[in-house]
Amino acid sequence: MSLREFKGAFESFEQASKSAPNEPIAWLGKGIPARELDRIQDSAEALARAVEANPTDFETPAYLADALLVQGHVDRSLEMLDEVLARNPESLIGLVYKGKALGVGSQKWREALECFEKALSLYPDSYEALTFSVAAPSQS
Repeated sequence: MSLREFKGAFESFEQASKSAPNEPIAWLGKGIPARELDRIQDSAEALARAVEANPTDFETPAYLADALLVQGHVDRSLEMLDEVLARNPESLIGLVYKGKALGVGSQKWREALECFEKALSLYPDSYEALTFSVAAPSQS
């Protein structure tokens, strides 16, 4: 998607979140494009609302954890990702974002690489896992 498309998605879901404030998909739909637009605070707030609106969803907290990582909340990000992976050990987004948090956030590149390798073993076509796994060894 282009930045223009992300901006359009953000604006559409911003309206949806105002119209249907109890709908988690409206908040998730606002939070993901906000992250892509580097509107990290907006992303974190929207994703927190999505998690609050649907506490049984195990994927949305991974997106929130990534936004928190970008804000510098490494420990909280890792805690949330551990919770995501405890609920679903094969979560692609959980594995990739945990690897990112371990590597970028904590400089634990060996542990990060383990997350990326597990993600690739489960999802061999994952662009995100492949990209980070290639970058990880060069950072160690």
